[in-house]
Amino acid sequence: MGYSSQSARLEGKVALITGAASGLGKATASKFISNGAKVVLADIEHQLGQDAAKEIGPNASFIACDVTKESDISNAVISPSLSTASLILCTEMQV
Repeated sequence: MGYSSQSARLEGKVALITGAASGLGKATASKFISNGAKVVLADIEHQLGQDAAKEIGPNASFIACDVTKESDISNAVISPSLSTASLILCTEMQV
């Protein structure tokens, strides 16, 4: 199925992106939004994450999330921001 506009590829999708307060995660969030998605930035850096969501725009929101804690992941996935249709999960792993 082709798309008439590159910016509509992810329309109707919501992406949960971990490590999204800065760096590759933040860049990924921006790219997803430019392709029509809404994004939830998840990160342990509260202030940086909130600032990133504001900077990226109205289709971005932030949730505090420590990916080493199962309860944080569960809370992020069931958050009201993700109550819409299709969910895409993206993670940034650092070793």
